[in-house]
Amino acid sequence: MFNYEQQVTAKGAGLLTTNSEKAIGPKQTSYNELRHSGAGYALVDFYDQVAREKDLTVEREDLQYVAMEAANKAANWSLNELRRTLPAQPGFERSDAIYSFSKHRRAKLGASGLTLILLAKIEATMPGSIKTKDMKALANFIVAMQTESGQFWSFYVDGDGPSHKPNRSLYYPGEAMLGLMYFYNLFPDPMYLETTTSGIISLARERAAQPMSDIPIDHWLLIAVREWVPAHRRSDRYNPKVEQEVMTSIERIVNATLCQMPLHTMGSAPVATRMEGMQATMFYLPSLQGDTCTPYKTMVQKSISHGVNLLLDSQIRPLNNEYLAGGWLGSVKPIAELQKSKRLNVRIDFPQHALSAIVRHWQLIDAERLNCQEGVSDDTFATLLAAHATTCNAAPTKSRPLERPRPR
Repeated sequence: MFNYEQQVTAKGAGLLTTNSEKAIGPKQTSYNELRHSGAGYALVDFYDQVAREKDLTVEREDLQYVAMEAANKAANWSLNELRRTLPAQPGFERSDAIYSFSKHRRAKLGASGLTLILLAKIEATMPGSIKTKDMKALANFIVAMQTESGQFWSFYVDGDGPSHKPNRSLYYPGEAMLGLMYFYNLFPDPMYLETTTSGIISLARERAAQPMSDIPIDHWLLIAVREWVPAHRRSDRYNPKVEQEVMTSIERIVNATLCQMPLHTMGSAPVATRMEGMQATMFYLPSLQGDTCTPYKTMVQKSISHGVNLLLDSQIRPLNNEYLAGGWLGSVKPIAELQKSKRLNVRIDFPQHALSAIVRHWQLIDAERLNCQEGVSDDTFATLLAAHATTCNAAPTKSRPLERPRPR
């Protein structure tokens, strides 16, 4: 399942690459510099899931440790090549960030978040393998990048400070907050939980103010909330009204995802990320909990299986292409049809997100959280989606207005 990703991760010093059938070998591009930490995170998830198996074969055990070795290489490469300590500036003391290129002046919130995710996941799995100061410096940067309204700046430019130029990123806040929560699970400083809570509330209110058709499918936010819910409930600042507001907004994101079903025309990464987001909500969204199989829960579970099956059917096998075996192309069309293309490229985030979605599916099966969709026919699934489609143009819910972002 992860052979391609492990193969390109292990090359050289750990930089993940793009493979192309037309290229002499793996191609190193700037695009991948900021995504290899995410791929390493998927490999750690694979390691953790295999470790839960009761009857572990020798082959599975070998794959497990190769995956962790590749993830460690990716983490070390990011720290050695892309990390820099920020110039002294109020609020950013003792902060490290991940820069888009080692020689550029612009650091990215999302890249720093992804690297913190990877480091914290490795440390949680193998205590003592990651320096606390390395994780804390990245966490400090993320905290400093939050505005008083709870939103986050997307970039930090040396000499200029926080910025949204060239654009405000959709995914960076979720990546950053997930990194904070994984670090908080290791070192429960209330500052990290409070930063995440403020960020989640801000995004929840922003999504609530949008029509259903305009809601972006932010899977990183949905995954971050999975880590936030139990931590928030354990804290002395637990607020059930805040949790309810967040859950209402999260359900709107899930509903917006369902409005896009089926997913046959999407790329492999968009399909996988939508699965990752919905899979995470299976562990905390109130309407998806309990033993009762409601039509809504059945529809969500069937949608998850539908998406994962699309990914499995489009994975490259050795019989299709030995060089690219184990990877995914940019589409979820059947692999036999994709082979007709004159150029076959596997970008590292294609197998990254597909691997994460498949591992999460594995977790849901183990937790017996996909039982409602068993035996549900495609016709019944289509009927459920058709009924849901009547809500796809729903108006925004009432919410308090968002403040304009202001630097701290």
